[in-house]
Amino acid sequence: MNTGNEPWFDSGYLKLRTVRFVNGGLVVQFDNGDTVGVSVSDLNLPRHPDLGWNKAYLNEDGSVIIPGNPNFEIPGLTFRMLTDDAFAKHMQEQAVLQRKIVGARIRRMRERKNLTAEEVAVGADISLSELEKIENGESNLADNIGLLMLILNYMGYAPADLVKEQ
Repeated sequence: MNTGNEPWFDSGYLKLRTVRFVNGGLVVQFDNGDTVGVSVSDLNLPRHPDLGWNKAYLNEDGSVIIPGNPNFEIPGLTFRMLTDDAFAKHMQEQAVLQRKIVGARIRRMRERKNLTAEEVAVGADISLSELEKIENGESNLADNIGLLMLILNYMGYAPADLVKEQ
């Protein structure tokens, strides 16, 4: 449970200040002064022979950029999740909460249009069980934005409507 005193509530906790490639890994320093190292293999990036790990830099958003073709962008959040178990757990809990919130919003939007779950499932060309999982917060739509778009489009909504729905 969050008390509000956790380090991730400090603005410097996630913002990267520096990045260096050292001994097969990236060492980053955050604005709050913390320094952590993550091996390249732990980042789970696709194997790419042309990545310029030793030329890693921070972009204007504070993410690490690994030059290549294409470049790879790694947000500060990734380094924290790989090196701070409490933060990783917090983020997992937040993801579960967000799935429930989004699912409930989709259900309310469907009901507002007087549509049954069966109608939406057929119209969006998905299974009823998948729609039920989504509405119950048991499906991670972040992994399948296309599925979310099918549902919203069938119901006559845009993604912005999902954000407005509260």
